[in-house]
Amino acid sequence: MKIYIISDIHLVAPDTTSKGMDSAQRLQWSFDDLATNHADAAFCVLLGDLADHAEAEAYRSLRSMIASVRTPVITLLGNHDDRATYLAETPEAETDADGFVQAVRDTPMGRLIFLDTAETGYVTGHLCAKRQAWLAARLAEAAGTPVYLFMHHPPFDTGAKVDQLKFKDGAALAAMIAEHGQVRHIAAGHTHRICGGVWRGTAFSNLGSTTYNTGVHLTEMPGTGARYDESVNVGIMLVTEEQIVLHAHDVNPYRQPLPMVLFPQKRLEEIYARGGKLAAD
Repeated sequence: MKIYIISDIHLVAPDTTSKGMDSAQRLQWSFDDLATNHADAAFCVLLGDLADHAEAEAYRSLRSMIASVRTPVITLLGNHDDRATYLAETPEAETDADGFVQAVRDTPMGRLIFLDTAETGYVTGHLCAKRQAWLAARLAEAAGTPVYLFMHHPPFDTGAKVDQLKFKDGAALAAMIAEHGQVRHIAAGHTHRICGGVWRGTAFSNLGSTTYNTGVHLTEMPGTGARYDESVNVGIMLVTEEQIVLHAHDVNPYRQPLPMVLFPQKRLEEIYARGGKLAAD
């Protein structure tokens, strides 16, 4: 199963920019890459911070762009989003019984659970008692089934100063994960930084942004970390029974490939045919 993941889009009203960047164009490049190279993806997940300033016009633009995407799209909310405005502009949005933008998808590889960690007035992420109860019920329904969690705010530390603004209900989440016992992976955004690891026994990945991304600025380093107008970053998650791989993929129409003469294909094919051996016997 392939899942195409886009995070921290920061759309703004038409004819305006986010930090000087055309966030709509950068999202469109991602959707174009999805259509051209990854049309076999089961889902396209937007990991939150859909809009930069939670403007109604930005959500209308997003809705219009998604309408042309053939892959099923699932959206999450982040701290830059406003739930009421998003739902007003996206009447077809999927919510739980309490109005939170949360959803479940059952697949041959297990259950995908999409969490709403946005909390009005906070940059940090939260799961209130109602959202925790919803997650506990969805995990209980999937007893004995592999589960994959998608959320905007990471519950794990990355070693950077932005950890102060992470998901704040990690202890409750960890307890639910431990009780279920088969949560295979957590995918999060928020930090505008690509990294991965293991949190309390569960593998995780942190996705970069389609707008700016941050350099390595760890907690003990002085000053403020730089932000970079880099290639548009998305994640391509490949899930099998044996493993999970997440590729950090740069989508940039201006990126120039190196000449293939530098990588002789015939030579590579011969090595493949020999099972990795450099020379024939």
